[in-house]
Amino acid sequence: YTLLCKSWYGELSFETVPYRITEPREDVKTDARIRILQNRSIDNRDTVLLSDSNAVTGSSLKYTVERAYHGFDEESGELITDLTLKKV
Repeated sequence: YTLLCKSWYGELSFETVPYRITEPREDVKTDARIRILQNRSIDNRDTVLLSDSNAVTGSSLKYTVERAYHGFDEESGELITDLTLKKV
C-alpha cells in the first residue's frame, strides 16, 4: 500500500438494508460511513484503515471505499468528503 493521506474522521449514521443485486441499480454493502475534510484524491476502490495512525498493524481493520462524495457541509460550509466503506 502507498499512503495517500492521514485524516481525522467522524462516523456518520447509516441505515442497512438486505444486500441483493437487482438489474436497474448498483447495490452497495455498507459497513461504515465516515466524514473527513475534503480530499479529492480519494476515489472508489481505495483502501482505508480506521485506527490510531501510530497503531497501524497488519491486523488493523481494512475497508474499501465503495463511494466517495466530495461536497460541502450545509451547516458549517466546510468542504468535506463522505466515504461509504465495506470491510475487506
